[in-house]
Amino acid sequence: MSGDIKNFYGETIAPSDVKFFFVYCPNNSGSTALTQYVGKQLSAYIPPHRCNEGQALGKVRAIFKAEPKWGPKRELDWPLVRKKWASYSGESIFIEGSPSTMMGHESLTETFGHDSSALLSVCDPYMHVASSIRRYSLHFLETAANRWISFKSKRIIDIRKDNPHFPFIPYEQFTANPQAINDALGIPFRGADIDGKVASGLRGVKSGYVRAVAYLLPEEVNRITDILRRREGRVKRLGYKLRGPEILEEAKAMDPEEFAIGVGRRERAIH
Repeated sequence: MSGDIKNFYGETIAPSDVKFFFVYCPNNSGSTALTQYVGKQLSAYIPPHRCNEGQALGKVRAIFKAEPKWGPKRELDWPLVRKKWASYSGESIFIEGSPSTMMGHESLTETFGHDSSALLSVCDPYMHVASSIRRYSLHFLETAANRWISFKSKRIIDIRKDNPHFPFIPYEQFTANPQAINDALGIPFRGADIDGKVASGLRGVKSGYVRAVAYLLPEEVNRITDILRRREGRVKRLGYKLRGPEILEEAKAMDPEEFAIGVGRRERAIH
């Protein structure tokens, strides 16, 4: 375990002094599994509602709904949010993995910065868009791709630039080697047996990449690429690249059974 936990100001803090831990990760990108895994490693309080998101807890739901979900959250009463969250976690660490909370990073720093830490993550943009259209609508493709390239990817890049002390563990690295998180934070490994995202049929720490991209048609892959090309630099900065329909054959070769699950879901969505 070579790493350690840093607060928002880059100062090393002992795990016993951490009160809040934030998982900054876009939606449909593995945030639920990440929140569960990090929570387990830290023996933290994990919100039990809606994908384990702290924003969904009853005592704070109205506070977050007062501002646009993907807005900058400059006007939130963070001291009140902290008080309400702490009433749930007690003496345990509170882990917050609501995807849109990353939009308020700067404004929440004054309230949480000294005794809190964070981890950043993102997933392959093709997987993100595929997961989004499966969850919301086949007509959501352009919106999902535009949102990823216009502000979700940028948000992770900006926070990472200003906070190089926060570990950046992409979804693909996490699912291939969960203990990379433990190494980055310098904390003991407490197992990887988590519930995962039950609604997606993924239990434990397991990659959903193959079944996700299998949901796409070749022409949809090209449409996603056309949108991502507008800000290709952001794609590359996060470790990804523009792809073509060949990713479908590659995914099928990686895991034929998982690919068949994705194809079957697409067929049921159409009929």
